[in-house]
Amino acid sequence: MAKSKTQPTILKPVFDPEAALRFASEGEPAGRPEPCRQEKNPPEKAGKSRAGYTEITVLIRDELLPRARAEAARKGRTLDELIEKLITKHVGKH
Repeated sequence: MAKSKTQPTILKPVFDPEAALRFASEGEPAGRPEPCRQEKNPPEKAGKSRAGYTEITVLIRDELLPRARAEAARKGRTLDELIEKLITKHVGKH
């Protein structure tokens, strides 16, 4: 069955110049927005482990870390979750 060759109609937005001027005069002055000040490890959580978990340090070769981070990102997991899954898979059942 062939696809329809008709294009859907696209409606242009209606621009009200008076409303734009009212908004501009009442709004805050235009400028650079403040950057988001969100830290990766907030100070209240830094150095603390979650209940039931132990913090460890792992030494791996330099070329493996970017690959591990990329794989974790590809799977939508954190690096901690990826390592935990690998340990569970390879050591957990022995």
